[in-house]
Amino acid sequence: MTTRAAPRRLLVAGIGACFTIAFLSARGQVHGLLGPEGIAPASAMLEAVRGALGPWKALWEVPSVLWLGAGDGALSALCVAGAVAGAVAALGLWPRGALATAVILHVSLVSAGGVFWRYQWDSLLSEAGLLTLLVAPGGVRPDWSRSPPRAPWLLLQLLVVRLVTASGLAKLVSGDPEWRHLTALRFHFWTQPLPTPPGILVAMAPEGFLDALCGLTLAVEVLAPLAVLGPRWVRRAGAAALALLQVSIALTGNYGFFNLLSLVLVVALLDDRDLGWLGRWALERRSPRAAAPSGWAMRLLTGALALLAVSVFVGGLRGPDPLAPVAEAIAPFGLLNRYGLFSVMTTTRDEIRLSVSDDGELWREVRFRHKPDDRGASWVAPDMPRLDWQMWFAALGPCRSSRWFLAFARRLLGDDRTVWALLDTPAPASAPRFLASVRFPTAPPAPGQPWPRLLTSSSRPFCPSLALRDGRLVAVDVGPPGFEPGTNRL
Repeated sequence: MTTRAAPRRLLVAGIGACFTIAFLSARGQVHGLLGPEGIAPASAMLEAVRGALGPWKALWEVPSVLWLGAGDGALSALCVAGAVAGAVAALGLWPRGALATAVILHVSLVSAGGVFWRYQWDSLLSEAGLLTLLVAPGGVRPDWSRSPPRAPWLLLQLLVVRLVTASGLAKLVSGDPEWRHLTALRFHFWTQPLPTPPGILVAMAPEGFLDALCGLTLAVEVLAPLAVLGPRWVRRAGAAALALLQVSIALTGNYGFFNLLSLVLVVALLDDRDLGWLGRWALERRSPRAAAPSGWAMRLLTGALALLAVSVFVGGLRGPDPLAPVAEAIAPFGLLNRYGLFSVMTTTRDEIRLSVSDDGELWREVRFRHKPDDRGASWVAPDMPRLDWQMWFAALGPCRSSRWFLAFARRLLGDDRTVWALLDTPAPASAPRFLASVRFPTAPPAPGQPWPRLLTSSSRPFCPSLALRDGRLVAVDVGPPGFEPGTNRL
């Protein structure tokens, strides 16, 4: 008899901990990003959606408790309540109620978060939280010795396959030559958004080693999740390979809570005999018992979700997706998602440097807390510095394709302290008059360098120099030395 009592206990605790981390990370930056004085105020977005769609359709398209209020107090309360709910679930108390609360609040935050909460791991946490809710026991102090129902547990295993295997297959079907020729990791470690110090060291490894590592990565992503179909030793090997993959990613790059969440989901591939002493500790030395049979309603719900999940998985790989209309209808809730990280490798890296000035002559650089620069790379995960991440995406295209950046510039020039608090530069005593943004290409790192060197001779403006006149952003002909103010347009 196969039982999964201890894996269920560890999975619920791990998902709860991920919710707590996600909400605590959001609590430190939500005012500057989504508050009334933030870069992308949630209240303004909600009102715009209501005006465009009407109240009922708007509620479906943006499901969020923030419709009741999206001021700084409401945003703080949402984050604190979500963190507490996650912690309660992690402690094993009232798991269904705590997880349901965390899922509702997280979907609310992601729905209203706009560009700053559109990462795959945000959607993954919502979906994983829902599926974990289906296997969590009832009661305030439940009996953890009983195994979870088999049907919803299969959905968690399917999520692991969809998440990891889709990431591997998406790289292969994208047609990207770097993945096809196994050269992608020659670029990844120094072009990724927020590398760690070990990530910079790995970036300087011999090309042959990086190419072999690329082949191994693809093999693990495509094949390891399928180990759930094999005998015990195959499942254990697959779970170990997936765990090592996530640890290696976490050591070389800052991806918020994604790697921890992925490690927690690997537990779904295991049973009580696989966990040994850890399982006995999780169950407080009680013997695991068989699961109660799933009712017809649970089996029906599980079957429907499995069909949708498989359809979405195949559609994400450019295959037929007959249930696409259904998936699109429930897409606003973020509970059934497509996955496929880094399907096309970025082979160059640009950095955007910001400077402010009071007179157009003396300029002071605006530094970000965690963006790599001449100070080197940093460790920040499992925190998720969303403004720093968005600056990496902004550097991939022209200024006019990142409309949020103009709102960011407006807040800096307007001396909004909640936005300055997101940065590593103290807020000036008074609002600066001008802001300049310069795009620098970079060269790969070399031994002894903390970060790829900036190619200053190839620098160019990201946006024109900006000033705030009568509440409107205008382009001005000033800038730091070497800056050509009129060479990029809004």
